[in-house]
Amino acid sequence: MAVYNIAGILLDFKPIFDDYFKTRLPMFQANNQDIPTRKMQTRIGDIGGLPDELPYFSHLSKLIYQKDNLFVLYIFSDNSRTQLMQKITYDIDYKAIDILLSPDYKERLPEIEYLTTGIFFFEIAIREGKYPFHASAISYQNEAILFSAPSGVGKSTHASLWQKYLSDVKYLNDDKPLLSFVNNQLIASGTPWSGKTDHTSNLSFPVKAIVFISQSKEPSIQVLNESEKLILLLKNGFRSRDELTASTILSFINQILLSQISIVGYKTNVSKTGFKVIYQYLYGGIE
Repeated sequence: MAVYNIAGILLDFKPIFDDYFKTRLPMFQANNQDIPTRKMQTRIGDIGGLPDELPYFSHLSKLIYQKDNLFVLYIFSDNSRTQLMQKITYDIDYKAIDILLSPDYKERLPEIEYLTTGIFFFEIAIREGKYPFHASAISYQNEAILFSAPSGVGKSTHASLWQKYLSDVKYLNDDKPLLSFVNNQLIASGTPWSGKTDHTSNLSFPVKAIVFISQSKEPSIQVLNESEKLILLLKNGFRSRDELTASTILSFINQILLSQISIVGYKTNVSKTGFKVIYQYLYGGIE
């Protein structure tokens, strides 16, 4: 048994491949006395066939079967549903998750394991009162700043400017930090799932600001109204496969909106000026 403490979630987890986890997972090693409350395992083998009964859920390449409080998710190679590639068994509370992957993934097996375990860990996180958020999160002066944007816009690139021009900057997570409230304070935490890079850490800091990045030739701060903030927080948050979590997510976002953290839009380019404008907005000057 290998137990990890990931933002307070005690997870029994041992991946098959080291490709994505070798440097990321060890930093979350739990204490010897910690008892896991969740378990997730991955295996490689023949997926077999589908059950005889009708599925509980059917959409594109996915079928879900339910028996009492146990669910089985089957994922095909494509929407034609000719080749089964994954069989994932989990209970209604996501306490135990078994992920069976087809050997037909071949050289993509490490990537598929990383992506699939990440999706199910984020499902666990929501049930633990934490919100996975699509952002590049850094820490500065013991505060977290989240740069959020669709993939390819440049959130990671902008976060890297803070490391370039400031000394006291660390990455919390470069893809999906976990957000949670502790004593009514919004906290951002790192996890072993950090997208394509190893930029993550086993650290947690109070959130100072969520900055929604978009591209522009001239940097400018965009004041957002409450409706715009709500839409962006929903759009860039983790989309759970379970409709039962929708009210939990909406409640969490409402709590973010009621908090005192700064939530702004930022049109910017990749430059020292682009860094200075948002730094001055958040901290009032350049060191």
